[in-house]
Parts: sequence; structure tokens; C-alpha cells
Amino acid sequence: MDERKRLILQAIVEDYVATAEPVGSRTIARKYGLGVSAATIRNEMADLEEQGYVEQPHASAGRIPSDKGYRFYVDELMEVKPLPEAVLARVRELSESRVRALELVLQQATRLLSEATHSLAVLIGPHAKRLVFRHLDLVPLAQDRALLVVVADAGFLQSGIIEVPPELTRQELAYVARVLTGALQGKTLQRVSRAVLRDLQTELFRYGLVLEQALEFLAAVGAEESSERFYLMGVTWLLSEPEFSDRHRFHAVLSVVEQEALLRVLLSVPAEEKMAVSIGEENPIREGRDLSVVVSPYRVGGSWGRLAVVGPRRMDYGRAVGAVSDLERALSDLLGGWGSV
Repeated sequence: MDERKRLILQAIVEDYVATAEPVGSRTIARKYGLGVSAATIRNEMADLEEQGYVEQPHASAGRIPSDKGYRFYVDELMEVKPLPEAVLARVRELSESRVRALELVLQQATRLLSEATHSLAVLIGPHAKRLVFRHLDLVPLAQDRALLVVVADAGFLQSGIIEVPPELTRQELAYVARVLTGALQGKTLQRVSRAVLRDLQTELFRYGLVLEQALEFLAAVGAEESSERFYLMGVTWLLSEPEFSDRHRFHAVLSVVEQEALLRVLLSVPAEEKMAVSIGEENPIREGRDLSVVVSPYRVGGSWGRLAVVGPRRMDYGRAVGAVSDLERALSDLLGGWGSV
């Protein structure tokens, strides 16, 4: 594509993103200072349409980008816009907080991503069974009860109440917790099994009831199918876009938002891929053909989550890609090293 056509296509995409109105040759001539007449621009737009980069909704309208045009824009023309410094400062505040809870960090990060892009933001946390065990605490509650607290990668925390012999002291519970921590440290929660119970029976023969309950609790957490965290914010931003004032399109998009399984398909990107932009017809499900998705994996301890911006095909790709990229780096820096916390 020659330079003039590139500039005209860029103007069509960026004006359409800003206005949601088809873009005419006079608009481009007036607003973008290309140094050529509206008639010349009109001829170039006709060529772009013939080549499949733009479409004309009806005969008297200007042009709008096609999926092919958006793809060329994203790959060749887009200027990536970094997250505003004020947003990055709020991300840094998460790393400086003493409250290092994965749940809280991911909720706040989802909100920041949605606010920064004026779009639907989605974060998926890592599945608990893939997280690596770090330590375990046993805190006496009553004469025959104790609080079991399990901490894994990135501040993942799960707790439950177990029965304990009434004669056990706080010091003995602390001893059992230390032995269990030493035996399990570095294993994924999925790999905690009753074989560990056999290995520890000699050392902890006096505490068999506590040991068995602790390992049953750990095994249950590792086997839990629904323990992958899923965070979603900004539905109103998405559904208020003018594209979705059409009832059929509105309901198609709403079905994606309401059905977590469909969203997961949209966000499916291998961890080894740094960033993926999926536009309209490129999406793997029919209900997502009016949407574009910018998605990236991020590191959580030894595991991976995913974060994404979901918007209409007429999304501000430069802003979405910049926001996802910057937040991915910030989250990976913050959460990637939490395995040692």
C-alpha cells in the first residue's frame, strides 16, 4: 500500500473510532491536511474499498473500515498509547500496599483497566491447582478447633476450620504447621496427595487427626474446578456503544458478557503468546463477530492469568493495546515474584 493510501486509511479508522459516523472525503481533506483535493481522496477511498480495506454502508455515505482495514491499521499504522501516569501510579500503589491479597489486586486492576480504556475489562486469575504451595498456618480457635490457613503463589489464600484434640497446645500446632510447610513447599496444590500423609506419619504420629484433615483440605483446594478467579468490569461501557443500539447486536453481545464460557473462548490465548488482537470475524465464536479483543497473559508466581479489553470493532486499538501491555508488565512485576512472599 502506498503512503497516501496508508494516510487515508489511518484517517478513516481514527475518525470513525472517534465519531462512529462514516467518513467522507471532504472530512479527511478538511481535518487531516493531506495536501490533496477531496476528489483525489475520493478516488483513493474507492481503491481502498475495491481492495477490501473499507466499506460503504450505503451509496450516499462515507466509508468505514472493514475487518481487513482494522487489521492493517493494527499491524502497520497504529500508534500505541501508554497508560496515563495517574493510572500507573495507582498500579504502583498496589505493589506498595501491605495487603498482598491476590483477590484484591485483581479486582482493582480490572477496575483500572476498564476506567483507562472506557471498555469492558476482564481478568482471569490462575487456577488454584496450578499454584505452588508456600506455607501453612494452624491457629487455635477453641478447645477442639483450629483455623487452617493455606498460602500459595501470589498471595492466594484459602482457609478452613478443622478439629484438633483438645490437649494440643499452640506450640504443638505451630510445630505441625512447620513440618507440613517443609514437606509441601514447592509442590503445586494439584500434587498434594495422601502419599504425603504416609511420608509424614512417623514424624507426626501423635498428630494424625490434624495431619489427615490438613491434607484433605489441601487436596480439595487443588481439585476445585471453579477456583480460577474471573473478574469483569465495564459492561455499561460496552453496551452503551452506538453499534449495539440495534436489538439483535445488543442481545448477541449481551450473551457473550453473560455467559462466562463464551468470554473464556474469546480470551483463549496461549501463555507463550505475549499479546493477541482479535478483530470481528477473526473471533472464534459467532456471538463475538461484532467485537474486538485485546488479550495478554500475565505471570502470577509460577502460573499464568489473562487480562483483556473487549470492545466493538470500532475500538481505540492504540489505547487498548497500550493499556493491556502496560498493565501486563505491571501485574507480572508485582505478582510474578509473589511466590517468595
